[in-house]
Amino acid sequence: MFIDVDVTLDNPLDVLARLQVHFDDPLEGASHHGSEEPRPSRRDRFEERFSPLDVGDRSALVIPNSMSLRTSACLLIRRNCFGDGFDETLRYGEDVDLVWRLHDRGWLVRYVADSP
Repeated sequence: MFIDVDVTLDNPLDVLARLQVHFDDPLEGASHHGSEEPRPSRRDRFEERFSPLDVGDRSALVIPNSMSLRTSACLLIRRNCFGDGFDETLRYGEDVDLVWRLHDRGWLVRYVADSP
């Protein structure tokens, strides 16, 4: 499980359990959820309302060109599908890049909106 450096989880094991339950499907390679900020900043409120990266409060499979991908606060990935991992040449968006590469290799990726 990868957790963004600016994210603090009250109960990481609960988040892990909520993301891991989706791995009952052997085709699911990763699950993630968005940011954890108790008091969103003005910029965060703007991005929540207008950003194309925000998929909102509904869990769903992430599919290119049909569902936006919110950058992940927590990303759980199966070891056997991690491949080359994050592209270290990218300054930002490396999580989105990894998710698209997982999808291109046939793995399902799920956005889990109800993670705490």
